[in-house]
Amino acid sequence: MAKKTNAKVVPLLSPENYIKQKARTLPIHECWINEAWDKRKMANILVARRHTNGHFTVGMYLVDLLCLGVKDAFYQFNISVYEYNSLLRERLLAEPGKKVDYQLVHNIIFEAIEFADLYDFQPHKNFTSVAQYILEDDEDDSIELMDIECGMDGKPFYMRGPGESDARAKQIIAQLRSIAGDDGFAYADRHEDDNWQAGDDFEDEEDDDYDEEFDEDDDDFDGYLPFDEMDIEPIERDAEVVAKSQTFEFMVRLKGVSEPEIWRKLTIPSYYTFFEMHSILQIAFGWDMSHLFEFSERRLGKKRIITDTSEVDISESYTTEELLDAGKTMLSDVIDNVQQKLVYLYDFGDYWEHEMVLERIIPEISRLPVLVDGKGSCPPEDVGGAPGYAEFKNIMANKKHPEHKEYREWLGLERGEQWECDDFKAGIRNEFLQQIYARLMKD
Repeated sequence: MAKKTNAKVVPLLSPENYIKQKARTLPIHECWINEAWDKRKMANILVARRHTNGHFTVGMYLVDLLCLGVKDAFYQFNISVYEYNSLLRERLLAEPGKKVDYQLVHNIIFEAIEFADLYDFQPHKNFTSVAQYILEDDEDDSIELMDIECGMDGKPFYMRGPGESDARAKQIIAQLRSIAGDDGFAYADRHEDDNWQAGDDFEDEEDDDYDEEFDEDDDDFDGYLPFDEMDIEPIERDAEVVAKSQTFEFMVRLKGVSEPEIWRKLTIPSYYTFFEMHSILQIAFGWDMSHLFEFSERRLGKKRIITDTSEVDISESYTTEELLDAGKTMLSDVIDNVQQKLVYLYDFGDYWEHEMVLERIIPEISRLPVLVDGKGSCPPEDVGGAPGYAEFKNIMANKKHPEHKEYREWLGLERGEQWECDDFKAGIRNEFLQQIYARLMKD
């Protein structure tokens, strides 16, 4: 008989519990912030901590210094160097940024939270539940305090963002009016002036614009906006290539998923690159741009792979004949006939395959992608691929399932909130997609 040992089995921590318990023991690798944060009073912050295995845990925070505090937050746990560099590249594509000391971003975040709390605006639920633990404790005396100006002339200034519904805007203004008084705050609608900067004059809107009763069932945007509130550096386009271009119409279906099916129909200029196609599909479906990707004809009898080659070791993974750089390869370089198919693979772990079919070639030049239509909510990231998603839907539909509560906490759902597998708003997502790429285009 084998001897008994006194060894204990230590259970592995979930990503959320690891971050809560141990993230602050990891050294801070670097911090990034958008260059225009001090002018716009809207800070988009990234804080990366490095694991002993060389991977990174990353917190990202959208911080409104004028009124609302931490508007959004999310995190990535133990991602590879490749995934981290891809994530950072996406952010810098969306908005120029710069490295800064941790002291600055810490003060920005917690000063904004303290100011927002004066008017009963709480940090985003993702910040409260997990993302705050990637930051140092605000009670840490080793972090020198800085003077960070919040509000406008000491008063809250609500600047409505493009992802905020009429109902949400009315709720915020009513709350400010209740706490600060009619003369104790100001507001403006960013929908009317997308080039607004803090300090610009604006005409106050009439109260009648907000007389409708707040509808608690009116949903905000159905997903995280990774590029929300950002200035974007325009992309240079070859005028001759654009002049000869066409517009491609694609049907893109997420394979292995049913009840409901998940699909998107889009039109995209033929001169866009496959890297841009990747970003467009991420926004259109609702993914978080947090994993690797590739386009291929490999599973359709061919071998060409189109991906971000900056971190790929060609000697180990591919040959130069079968590998194309997504950032340099235009759609028209590969696609040239109706009914041509490609596979878009996102997240090599969960292995989400999307089948792309070119349904039409429209003989017209276009500037912007358009999300024409779609169906089905995007599955949560890291849910376990198509099989895991099927199990997830069953658990979410059964309130008596032993894992139902755990899954609700994982999604960050509050009391009364429900996760719907068919909740997709093509119009709202298309509006956001248009805003992003309108800023990417040179006039």
